[in-house]
Amino acid sequence: MSLSSWRQFPFFDCLPIRDPYYGSSDALYSDPTISGICASPTHLIIATKQSTVKLITPKYKLAYQFVAYETGWTITKLKYVNIGNSKGFLCTVAERQGQPLSLKLWDLEKLMGSKTVDFNSDYHTLCQVTNGNNNYPLTCFASSDDFSILAFGFANGSVILVRGDLLHDRGSRQRVVFESQEPITDVQLRSESILFVSTVSRIFTIPTTGRNQGYPDKLLEEKLGADINCVDILQDPKKNLVVARDESIQFYNSKGKSHNLMLDIPKKRLHAYKSKYILLVSSVDSNLTSTSTISTNKLIIVDIVNN
Repeated sequence: MSLSSWRQFPFFDCLPIRDPYYGSSDALYSDPTISGICASPTHLIIATKQSTVKLITPKYKLAYQFVAYETGWTITKLKYVNIGNSKGFLCTVAERQGQPLSLKLWDLEKLMGSKTVDFNSDYHTLCQVTNGNNNYPLTCFASSDDFSILAFGFANGSVILVRGDLLHDRGSRQRVVFESQEPITDVQLRSESILFVSTVSRIFTIPTTGRNQGYPDKLLEEKLGADINCVDILQDPKKNLVVARDESIQFYNSKGKSHNLMLDIPKKRLHAYKSKYILLVSSVDSNLTSTSTISTNKLIIVDIVNN
């Protein structure tokens, strides 16, 4: 089924917003070195070269910036952790070949009240994750709502689980819960006891409690895996896994396939919003000349309840 057979409503107009510092050394979201992005209730947050974190206001002004790691580290993941009462922490995940992965939690309210930040001491929590000789990059990361369980997937096929009271900086412990020869493309926590894992050729579950001896608990898909950035989980009581395929959107529960929606368009990214909507980024390449092409990206919001 092609996109043209779905009911379509153009709810949004495309209005390019120019970076007020475009072309300068202080560029914001037009900076070509951006390596991570997320949002807090009050700011757009980006990570750029040299592990610099920038907080941008809704009026596209730089509110605050700080260096989170020493030279040589690259921030690859950003996540805002909401702890209620209009408070939260910024989670930064940084990598450097040959070194354990470094996760830090930052109290932004506290930082913005200070003039300078010491990346060696001004973080709220530090968690280092060791993956063998630390020569393989992180491919995916997930956390529980209370940030007491963290899951890390790596390009060498390892999945590492971290448990602890990180929000109160009371320590943590880690263990390898799965190893294979295939790159891990996604990890999603369905609950405190079940972790969805995707590779390039399989999808399965792993228990987060007890010892699974490195084996999957339930094989959900043994012939098809998932691409990076093309998996998410619905925020409803069922907590079904959603996977973007070339020709469809496939859903899985903890026992196997549940249903799918035929949607034959290229899919570059997938994001599930609450229990009803799926956001897709579709990219199409068009030939300008015999030697050059142009890529067009389209954001599609899919109502999976009403089609």
